[in-house]
Amino acid sequence: MVDGVERGSMQVYDDVWSTFNLGIKFKLGANKIKKMVENFGLVTLETTPDPLEEKGNMVDVTITGTFPPKYFDKNAVMCFNPILKTADGQEFPLKTMNFKGENVTGDGTLITWDDGGTFTYTDQVPYDVAMNVSDLVVAPVVYLNDGETYESCADALEQGKKAMQVDPDRKLADGVIHTSKFLRHTEVADFAPDGYELETIVVQEGTMFFAKNKYNFNKNLPLNKDEENNAALQNYINDILKGWDLKEVTINGWASPEGEETFNQGLSEHRAETAEKHVMKKLKKAAKENEFIEDQAFEEIDILLTANGPDWNGFMQAVEASDISDKAAIINVINSADQLKREEEIRNMILIYPELEKDILPALRRAEINVYTYEYKRPAEEIAEMSVSNPTELTLAELLYAATLTDDAGTKRVIYQNVLNQYPKCYRAMTNLAAVELGEGNLDEAIALLNQSYERNAESFETLNNLGVYYMMTGDYAKAKDYLNQSKALGGDVNYNMGIVNIYEGNYSEAVSNLSGAKCDFNLGLAQLLNKDFSGAENTFNCVEPKDADTYYLLAVAAARQDNKENTLDYLGQSIKADAAMAQQAALDREFLKFYNDPGFKALVNAQ
Repeated sequence: MVDGVERGSMQVYDDVWSTFNLGIKFKLGANKIKKMVENFGLVTLETTPDPLEEKGNMVDVTITGTFPPKYFDKNAVMCFNPILKTADGQEFPLKTMNFKGENVTGDGTLITWDDGGTFTYTDQVPYDVAMNVSDLVVAPVVYLNDGETYESCADALEQGKKAMQVDPDRKLADGVIHTSKFLRHTEVADFAPDGYELETIVVQEGTMFFAKNKYNFNKNLPLNKDEENNAALQNYINDILKGWDLKEVTINGWASPEGEETFNQGLSEHRAETAEKHVMKKLKKAAKENEFIEDQAFEEIDILLTANGPDWNGFMQAVEASDISDKAAIINVINSADQLKREEEIRNMILIYPELEKDILPALRRAEINVYTYEYKRPAEEIAEMSVSNPTELTLAELLYAATLTDDAGTKRVIYQNVLNQYPKCYRAMTNLAAVELGEGNLDEAIALLNQSYERNAESFETLNNLGVYYMMTGDYAKAKDYLNQSKALGGDVNYNMGIVNIYEGNYSEAVSNLSGAKCDFNLGLAQLLNKDFSGAENTFNCVEPKDADTYYLLAVAAARQDNKENTLDYLGQSIKADAAMAQQAALDREFLKFYNDPGFKALVNAQ
């Protein structure tokens, strides 16, 4: 009686044989699984990069593998789950990949018994500082196909048919290089322009009018007696009388165009000379009557005279702007006439249109006087002192300028606050004070000011850049990049800051491009190192001043990546000399993995 059922002798024999056969199958299946586990070393596995490397705050893993022929059982399933195991016992599992034999249905990469097979596995895992000292390992679970799908290799080991696990773990790679974390927060905050002019040149003008074909000055001419013209002619040296320094004087002589060309050229020159005498007379008189300007060497002034001849453009513009009914016809005649006949045409038209002589031509017979002076500026020392002690006496531009005269953050803060007390809506003071707070690490104060500045002027590229800097400093690089791009679109120079974002993102070639203008800069050297331009990195780090422990450390990394042991140990020694803590970091840093057993390396890192 088998299975509690009474049968004939033949039936009993069949049941016994079936039970015996089933046991053999189970035993044979288990043996095949065991053989796969024991021979897992025959499977070739190669991991890149090795050591693993953090990039863009992620760790990328690529594993290529080859299963040999006559290895993978037709009824077997292998659960393949790489894990980063850290020195302190933490585990960071990567995704699971399943392989299956020829008789297995469902998901999984097919590996045949006769030919074996190849595969490529890729994954990435968020970087964690604990990964700095870690190993990437794998211990696959192999089981007989039972039609079940398991969520994890642990479930497969616990529930899979005849499941067995490779033991011990097979090491795939070292982890993790984290050199990009040397990135420095040297973001550049922008200051909105103060609008202050260190040198302001002011021009005062006066015009002398002359009778037809004359170059002597007659103050009784109607245009010279005009109240506005007369006032300008009397006052064109008023700024000099204030004590402002004279820059230069220019005089332009003109003639009306109805006269002969050569005569008009000479006439305009004489009129300019008459104006020159007028200017010199006024300047000499002013020097005698005003002691505070007598030191200006007016006798040595080189007045620039220009004889322009007939003022054709002035004539045409005056006719166009006049009320003469036939002005279009007059303009057409002048434009169509030969240049040599234009004077004659005007003389003819004067007979037809007397208003030309009355209203148009007299204003063209002139000499224009332009006196250029330097507007008085308070001394920088006085502006700096008043910006703190008496800010209400300064203009907005002077106050904003005063903040640029000091490198002291506290003084800058006081000045910008004084600006906001007087000009509470000044976005420039807001964004500039925010730049000061960013430099001091006062992030809460900075963002409050930047939000106010943005409300006042959302198109200030300085404010947008500084918002980008704020979000870089708080670790939100995606938001930072958005603000930097907005700033760039409005004309801001964000290259350096964008280069820092590029390093964080792992876009090292872009980082090098954006940082290239910085020259002897630590972050540029870091970008070059990460971009595998080792000689470029060395050149940059070698010109960084002052060199600190980190600078020497990265020089050692650059040398190590080029297998230059002598320079590696030399730079590493200088780094440890500058900061003894670098010895412990180097002892565990996978950048120096190839030197772990070197006596010189050991002596350096163990001496502290």
